[in-house]
Amino acid sequence: MPQREFKVNSTSPGNGSKEMQARRSAKVKTDCTRSSGLDLSSHEERRGVRANLLGSHLEEDQKAGPADILVIDDTEFCQFSLRTMFKLFHTNIETAWNGQEGLQKVKVRSKLGMKPYKAIFIDQNMPGMTGEQCAEAIREISHAENTLLIGFSGDNDDWAQPQLFDDFLSKPFERNGFARLISQFDLAA
Repeated sequence: MPQREFKVNSTSPGNGSKEMQARRSAKVKTDCTRSSGLDLSSHEERRGVRANLLGSHLEEDQKAGPADILVIDDTEFCQFSLRTMFKLFHTNIETAWNGQEGLQKVKVRSKLGMKPYKAIFIDQNMPGMTGEQCAEAIREISHAENTLLIGFSGDNDDWAQPQLFDDFLSKPFERNGFARLISQFDLAA
């Protein structure tokens, strides 16, 4: 089945419309669902997957201590995919549902004097704040100046400011590309 593509021009009128946000969410959900083999078409199924899969990880994260990696993505299955892949490398992660929440987590670490994240994985297409806007704001925080920023998106040509990022991943996530990043940037625990 051919994949539907939705290109979003950040300067086009109506970019923030609910229709465009729904299209972006549908595309990301399709990417993540296709890579997992799960059908998450209904709200109840998504909520059940989130409760079953993410709930147990939250308890594990609290036991493991401060995370080295922050994943900023507005889709629960993509968060779960990255969490699962990082678990293979014994790396503890935190998640944020949007750019504002992710930025707040970086600022709190700075204020508390905690060590900065080793890397932050940022989805490009999120409501409210794009991945590039989030990356730009994170780069302005001196506490995070040496933090690696990894952008990811289902649209590889979706980046207007690629210089903000150290590297990129494509959705759906592939194990080889992920393993390359882990090795290249020494992200394993």
